[in-house]
Amino acid sequence: MDNKNIEPLFEEVDQQIDGIVLYLLKKYALKNEFSPKLDAHLKEKKRAETLASI
Repeated sequence: MDNKNIEPLFEEVDQQIDGIVLYLLKKYALKNEFSPKLDAHLKEKKRAETLASI
């Protein structure tokens, strides 16, 4: 096989990998979704801890 025949295969594999990564990112985001109220509470707690450590 020469490079002209291999290049389309690499592009196809690259697209498949991109699809898998996007799928996993979406699945992770849905699984670990915080409620807005909890997320705001965590941000405020972190901010308070940061200010206290200064």
